[in-house]
Parts: sequence; structure tokens; C-alpha cells
Amino acid sequence: MSNDLNNLYEFNGYIFNPGSHELRRNEDLILLSPKASELLKLLLDRKNEFISKKEIFEKLWAGTFVEDGVLSQNIYTLRKIIGNGENGKPLIENKTRLGYRILVKAPPVYSLDSNDETVAEKQNIKFEHVKDRSFPKGSGKRTALAVAAGLSVLLLTGFFVYRSYRPTIAAFFRKPIETAKFQSLTNTGNISDPTISPDGNFAAFVRDDHQVVLQDLATTREIKLEIPNVPGFSALQFSPTGRHIYFRSHFSYRREANILKVASFGGETELIAEKTWGSFALSNEGNDIAFIRNQTLIIKNLENGSERELKKSIFPDLFLFSSSPAWSPDDTKIAFVIQNFHARRTSLFLVDSATGETTEIKTPKLQQFEQIAWHPDGDSLFASASEGGKFFHLWKIYYADGQIERSTNGLANYGKISVSADGKKLLALQISEGSNLFVADYKNLNEQKQITTGNTNNVGQSGIDWLSDDKIIYTSLSEENPFLNIWSLNLTDNSRQPLTTNKNFHSDSPTISADNNSIFFSASQRQSGNIFRINTDGGGLTQITDGQDGFRVFPRTSTDGKYIYYIFRTQGGGGIKRFDLAANVESTLLEKDIANPVANLSISGDGKYLTFVNWRPAEKADDERTNFQFGIVSTEDPKDLRVFKVKLLYPMTQMSADGKSFDYISFEKGRNMILRQKTDGGEPKELYSLQNGRIFNFAWSRNNKQIVISQGKQNRDVVLLTAFE
Repeated sequence: MSNDLNNLYEFNGYIFNPGSHELRRNEDLILLSPKASELLKLLLDRKNEFISKKEIFEKLWAGTFVEDGVLSQNIYTLRKIIGNGENGKPLIENKTRLGYRILVKAPPVYSLDSNDETVAEKQNIKFEHVKDRSFPKGSGKRTALAVAAGLSVLLLTGFFVYRSYRPTIAAFFRKPIETAKFQSLTNTGNISDPTISPDGNFAAFVRDDHQVVLQDLATTREIKLEIPNVPGFSALQFSPTGRHIYFRSHFSYRREANILKVASFGGETELIAEKTWGSFALSNEGNDIAFIRNQTLIIKNLENGSERELKKSIFPDLFLFSSSPAWSPDDTKIAFVIQNFHARRTSLFLVDSATGETTEIKTPKLQQFEQIAWHPDGDSLFASASEGGKFFHLWKIYYADGQIERSTNGLANYGKISVSADGKKLLALQISEGSNLFVADYKNLNEQKQITTGNTNNVGQSGIDWLSDDKIIYTSLSEENPFLNIWSLNLTDNSRQPLTTNKNFHSDSPTISADNNSIFFSASQRQSGNIFRINTDGGGLTQITDGQDGFRVFPRTSTDGKYIYYIFRTQGGGGIKRFDLAANVESTLLEKDIANPVANLSISGDGKYLTFVNWRPAEKADDERTNFQFGIVSTEDPKDLRVFKVKLLYPMTQMSADGKSFDYISFEKGRNMILRQKTDGGEPKELYSLQNGRIFNFAWSRNNKQIVISQGKQNRDVVLLTAFE
């Protein structure tokens, strides 16, 4: 019997069976989600003809409200699978106002009626005509024994085949995840740390770093929780019963803070753990809590208060401070993310919660991981991850075989993830961030000229410098390359050009040489980071340092052009080194046991002082300062060392020409500011502020008459994803 689905489609070497959602090419079998399968069938039925988005939604999602991203996600999935045509262009084409079409030659359509030998050949199915055979008299017992023996061999063979190919078999029968339905829960752009209650009825999140909000998901009604004597909030998590909320007592993950517990509707807090760093996770039974302290994953028993060390990270591979560890549903494993500190590469691991035995979860495509959460089935995890591009989307990962399924698409990133106890609702932080470059005269920093456009390439965030009074260099991603490279921009005509085109590592912190003829920068390759040099036109790439014993980062040139100063980081801490360009010799200026430089070296105009971001021990303070200081050291006498406690937003600074002050980025209740601190003390002076935006970086021109600022906006809101099953 034939029906609309009882057909096979052949195109570009593929055989497509919409009835079973199977796409075959040679020996490869690909299982499509039902919606992706319906979409492919619709495109093939209307081959080479544009189908409008409206018609596609009417045919595939009739009577259901879904966002445009649902269609984009399915188109993305199909494009990744079937690839491009002979001309190198995607087989699935889209044009504004016309819609989508598939560009293929008229595909044969074969009926799947029972005795179609052609179809059988296409599906690699062999039909054998078995003749009726009668057995000789008296052979029944022998036949029964032979059949029993054959069955035993078959069962044993099946067992070993199943054990050997269990992941593949599981993947074959695995139900593909449907593209999720989205519901926006907030639209204020200042949300962080969302979490969903186990029953899926409530969400809790932080607004403006200082206010915990509880939202009823059925009505979207919000309740502001009163939680006294807490300066800030992060890493919210409901207890397994949903009656309490656990959180960190500071909005910054980079600062040591306590873990506290409060009733779900607010009130007085209870201390759970002290001096923790980054995020944490409660076990599903609620008896244990896992957190990071001194780069060690610790499990604390909440009944008797005992603590035990489970896993220690070793520099440069450190626990990702913003990622929460995640207990498996049976509490036997904990998933966590490790970040290579300088290469900015992250990896996903599982650790046995009893023995500490650790294994890496490797996937065929995903190269970066951010946030993780277990699915209640125990066989899979949800992750915010990237294929190596600049966007982090949501994926479902089957950790046994590393298979993945994509859940989101578009131009937004996804952060914190939280899943309801039944796995039917997922809460996620949706993040869109952009930055551009603005130039202003020193007399009025509020009168600015925007000199770059676009909003997703991290323009200038990890490096800016002035090549001349009318030309700057900066770091940026591009649409084609997800790695940071160095660009130059001419202010007279706004023309720009890439100076580096690396496609497997980041180029950071570019700085101009004293004679304005060279650009020095740092790049992390393999397990080390070194300093490189290029000409100002991008040619003449030369590696300056070749150390394999640590990371050499944040280069700065001396005013006489003799030295390159840089921060040197190892497992034991940081120091400052300098490289004699004429003698090709490296020496130490500041020992790591005297200070602990971690980021952003800057040199005064007279070359006599260096300033840097210094990591300081945790302190109990009544302000919102993180565990950072600014350090200032003399290039002539390293014993001349001073430190300043600051309220720091981003770890960057620039010294004045005379070395008597330095500027840095700070914040205060919704405002970002550039502040100036005199080196002889006193309160900092505000130079510029940005309301409801982000200042990422800045640089003063050599004559101190102009400033270039990397600034933009980051919107963070909560979305609810459903229809995963």
C-alpha cells in the first residue's frame, strides 16, 4: 500500500527515506530528526523551487508557535549533513523574501511497495527465494539439535556484537532531539545565573548582580527575594526538594566567597562552605556539595561537614571558573570543564565521585565547552559549546560514544544551563555581546567618533595600540575566522586590513615598537606561549622567544627599543621577564615569589615603570573588590614595588607618560568607568563613564591627545526551552 511517505528519494549520492527519517550514502547511515526529515522531503518535492518561510511554517509547524530560529536550526542541520554542490555553494539556498530551495537535479523517486527489486538494491537489501524442503524421516531430533546449537552460536555472537558495538547500536535507535521551543522569560538584559526548580515550575536568577528574583513560569510573575547582609549573588542552584536556594555570596566568580543557603522565598542565610572559588554543584540526593578551592575539586558532606579532595588541576589546565560542575543523576560521576589558561581552549571531563578516576569526553566536532548539565536519563549531558567558532550553542552530548545533537542556532551565545528533574524543561542564559572602536579627543571623552561597525567580532577587546596619530592596530575575530588576529585601521579613510591570519591560535596584546616599525604580540601554541614580531604591514613574521617552560604574554617595548618586557606564567605563579633584542638573551626583572603578575603589562612613557595586574590572596572585605591588585615596579630597581587595591572590571591598565598615574576600567551600579589613579596614593579620578554598556579596553595615543575605546553592550536574558522529547 502506498502513501505520501512510502517513497525513497535519490539525490547527489544520497538515498532518503522520509518514513524512517533515514539518509544513506554508501555505507553511512544518518538519522534525521522528524522535523528535519519533513523539511528535507518538502524541499525535494519542490526541487529547485523557492518555498517561503511562511509556507514552511504552515506545513511543518501548523498551529504551533515557534521562533524563526527553529527553521534556521533545521536548515543548518541539513546543510551540515548534505554539504555543497559541485560549484562549492550549499545545496540548500535561501534568498531574502523568497525563502529556501534545494538545488539538485530532478531526483528519482522510488516506491517502497513490497516487491520492488530496484528499491531493494538502493537500500542494500538482498531478497532470497527459499524453496520448500522436507526433511527425511527420523531426522527431526538431529534437526532440533542442530537448530539449538545454531541458536546458541547465534546468541553468543549477538552478545559479543552487542557488547562491541553497543554505542553504535544505541545511536541507531536513539530518538533524535527535536529543535526546542523558545520562551523568553526576561528582557532587561542584566540577568545572570538562572536556575530552574526541580519540578519545573519556578526559575530563580540574579538581576544587576545584587538582586535575586523568583519567577513563576506559568504566570511569569516575579518576586524579589529579601536576603539581608549579602553584597552580591552568583551560582544560584535549587536544592533537590526545591525548598531552598544555594548561592555564592559575591557576584564575581573570580573572587573567593562563601556558599550560603536560603529558603526559596528569601530570609536569613545559612553558611554551607567557606572560601570557595568559581561555581559549585549539589548532589541529587542533597547530601553532598562539590566546589572549587585552591584549584582543587572538593566534596563536602552536608550532614557531618567533612571535606575530601577529589581532583586537583595543574597549571596551565585549570578549572573553568564560570562553569558549574554537574553531578550525574546517580551521583556516581561529576562532569566539569577545564580551561587551558593561555591557549583559551576548554575540555570536558568526567570524574568518579568516589575514586577520583578521570576521563575526557571527546566529541567529533565540539572544541570549546562553557556550561554543562546532566539529562535525567544519565546517558547524556546538555552543554553550552562551540565547534570552534565564536558562538556557543546548546548541544546534547551522549558521553559513552561522544555523539552530539545540536539544539540551538543563531547569533547569540548560551551560558548557564539548568534542567528540570524530568528533563522536559531547560533554562539557559542567552547572551549577545558586541564591541566597536570609538575615538575621542582628550579634552572631551564624551564626544566620540565610531570607527568600526558590526557587533560580534570582539573588536579591540584583547588588544589596542596606536601605530601613529592617524593609525591604530587592534585584535578582532572575523566572519571567516573564529581566532583573534591583528588588524590595522587608518583613521583618515577608515580603511582596514588584517596583519595576521592565524587559523589555529589567537594573536593577543599587540604593541608597537619604539621606532614604530614593528608590532610585537603574544600567541599560545601547543603547551606554551611566546612573543612574535611582524612588520607594520603584516610581513616578516619572526618568533622572538622560544620557551617551552611557561607562557610569555602581554609584551611591552622599552622606550629605547632595547628590551621587550612581558609577564611569564608557570604553575608556580607569575613574574616579569625581559628579552634583550640585540643580545638575544632573556632575564628576570621581577621574581614570581615577590609578586604574582597575571595580566596586562603596561610601561610608562619614560620607560622607568611597569604596571601590571597582580593576583592577591583572598581577603575578607566589606567592599566589592575582587582578588586583584595593580602592581607598579621600577625597571631599574625591582625592589621599588608598590601595590594598589582596586575595584576592577577587566584586567587592563595603561600608565601615563611620566609614570605618576595609571588608568583602568572599573564599575559602579550599572556604570562602567575609566578611572585614573595617582601612584602616590589617594582616591581615583573618573575620566569617562558609560551607562548601560561595557568598556572592554582603551589606549591613549603616543601624544596623549586622543583615546581609542573598545566599548559596546552585553545583553543577558533568560530563555526557557521545551519540547526536547
